[in-house]
Amino acid sequence: MKGPYRAPGTRDRGGEGFFRSLRRRFFATDEERREDEEWRLAEHEERLRRVGPSPVPWIGDRLWAEWNVDNPRGERDAGHNPICMLQFVPVTEDDLRRAPIARPLSGSALPPKGTLDDHRHLIDSTPGRGRIDGPKWPVCCDRLGTLLRAEGYGSTVREIEAIGGTLERCLLDIEIHPPRPTAEERLAIRAHAKLQGRSFEKFVEWGLSRPPTPPETIIEGWKESLEQDGDLDTYLAIFQCRECGRIYGSYSEPD
Repeated sequence: MKGPYRAPGTRDRGGEGFFRSLRRRFFATDEERREDEEWRLAEHEERLRRVGPSPVPWIGDRLWAEWNVDNPRGERDAGHNPICMLQFVPVTEDDLRRAPIARPLSGSALPPKGTLDDHRHLIDSTPGRGRIDGPKWPVCCDRLGTLLRAEGYGSTVREIEAIGGTLERCLLDIEIHPPRPTAEERLAIRAHAKLQGRSFEKFVEWGLSRPPTPPETIIEGWKESLEQDGDLDTYLAIFQCRECGRIYGSYSEPD
């Protein structure tokens, strides 16, 4: 693999190298473009390899590397937590029955068992950079699921399906059958909306009054999101329990 053209001796050859580089950029053959792309991918993979494995078992190795490719020490910016506004979701019997099972895709250490408070302390201690907002985070076998993919970063859907089969049925039950707000919650939502203005109030009222989305529609939407993998607008979050190997999916929220 030759890699992108690097013009040698540009200054001492009267600009000849500059024009070669320009030609390579704008008039490259298909083979030259393919060589350039292969070189860029190889260079990117080498940078990821230098980052090393995830220091915490609830973040997958590939995701950690992509989040911290320019931060190999895994330092955390002041006031920044990569994981925000999450909701812990103990998996249901339906989740356990539907979820595909695969060998652990990332790392070997298990997240420790504990209560939801214990898990929150772990999440709050997450080092490094990156960002995921509002994920529904599965708790399986009394352990945090390991986040493998988040909003276009981490192990790809294709890589995960290669070891665990299709992910079409891995969506968490809480996504398929989202809970409706209680009467008390509805009052609080309406009171908050009223402070935001009439147009927002009407939008919230529409959301509260409309019938729930049929589960089959939600599942079809999840399948479409899997097909769009790599598009950051899909907001996919994919997890694996490192104890039993089950794989779970949910959505995160736009930041």
